[in-house]
Amino acid sequence: MPRASGKRNVSMIKIVVLALLIGTSTVAFFRFAMPSSTKDEFKYRTVPVKRQSISNTISATGTIEPCDIIDVGAQVAARVIEFGIDPDTKKQLDDGSRVT
Repeated sequence: MPRASGKRNVSMIKIVVLALLIGTSTVAFFRFAMPSSTKDEFKYRTVPVKRQSISNTISATGTIEPCDIIDVGAQVAARVIEFGIDPDTKKQLDDGSRVT
């Protein structure tokens, strides 16, 4: 007798799988094979083109920090020949003048 209930379970599983397959096939057919009236109805919103300037304003608070810090320096050893004109007094600097 246990074999008869096993055959019933197998046949029941076959029926359920077949029903799911038929249902899925039917839904897929009507979804993809049949033409849809809303597929071809695209709606676009258009505006006339006008020339204008584009500007954006960004406001932020915080600290600006560099990504990389590069130390630029030079060591120069040479004799000073001439000092030139002092930008503050507009006078020619001579050898005895004090430069700060």
